[in-house]
Amino acid sequence: MDRLKNKRALITGGTSGIGLETARQFLNEGARVAITGKNPATLEAARQELGTDVLIIPADASDGAAQKMVAETIRQQFGSLDILFVNAGLAELHPLEQWSEAAFDHTFAINVKGPFFLVQALLPILANPASIILNASVNAHIGMPNTSVYGASKAALLSLARTLSGELISRGIRVNAISPGPIATPLYSKLGLSESDLKNVSSSIQSQVPAGRFGNPGEIAMYDALNNSPGRVGPPLEPPPADIRQYWHTWLEQDGFPYWSFWENVRTWWEIRNLPNILLVHFDVLKRHMPEEMRRIAAFLDITINETKWDEIVEHCTFEWMREHGEKIVPMGGAMWKGGTKTFINKGTNGRWKETLTEAESAEYEGKALAELGPECALWLATGERF
Repeated sequence: MDRLKNKRALITGGTSGIGLETARQFLNEGARVAITGKNPATLEAARQELGTDVLIIPADASDGAAQKMVAETIRQQFGSLDILFVNAGLAELHPLEQWSEAAFDHTFAINVKGPFFLVQALLPILANPASIILNASVNAHIGMPNTSVYGASKAALLSLARTLSGELISRGIRVNAISPGPIATPLYSKLGLSESDLKNVSSSIQSQVPAGRFGNPGEIAMYDALNNSPGRVGPPLEPPPADIRQYWHTWLEQDGFPYWSFWENVRTWWEIRNLPNILLVHFDVLKRHMPEEMRRIAAFLDITINETKWDEIVEHCTFEWMREHGEKIVPMGGAMWKGGTKTFINKGTNGRWKETLTEAESAEYEGKALAELGPECALWLATGERF
């Protein structure tokens, strides 16, 4: 694919883990890629793996002055920059009483100071439009023991994403962040722990993950793409838990988390349903009575139907036809979904959650819908019927 054809991208910390995997995927999408790193051995290994077309820039992510050198190298080699993925980071974990001032400063230098001054140095050569993605962490959102400094540094990145997104949007520069959970990368081997202690830490981390495992760098790609959507600003979208029922409970209890308020969204269009320029179409009714509903929509929009092509038009609107030709209609050709277009266009049936949820959980949802929406709206939402 070539979604990034002719785009120029810089990935800091691009020699291993998430950074290296991102570089691979960017190259596969047609981008010109530059990576930074500090260790000569891993820089050379990355060069061997990624190929000679990748621009390798040795740089210390903690050194503010070094970021100017990185920016100058990009200017000389690329001229301008379309994508910046700030991935370089340090995870040093200690109990509160064991932190020294020097260790505190070192973490913030790599995780906050370096990214800040890199963005500053690159500002004159960032294209319009351009995208900046900051790699934060789930530790900025949860209270995990021994991560006080690491979590604080990643929370600073999230704050930076919010403030810079407002400051730079007028220049056509989007700033977003991703907050990965535990990902299997060489980062953990750099914690300075013994093998037995590292196993204990890994077990502790995995016990907090519903899937019971570390993620892999490739799984970050989908949410990287979501957070990098054109025009998107604000807090990052985070991957859902692996347990679908836990995800449903979180969605219901937090009203549409992690996206938007579900009930308020429904209420806003239900309140204007009787306006002359509004037509409500229920998915289940549309599927069951496709030709009739299509004619109703055409009449509402004052569209004259070409009767000689009517059968073909109806066929192209069926769920089955769209599923078989998903690459023509699914965003990004289905590349963001595991399983491709057939995952995005799945079953198209109403009431599927009843196969997943218990009777008590279904009753909880129906009660919530009745309380939030009122009986008429709740009935229409469930069935397409009205009083």
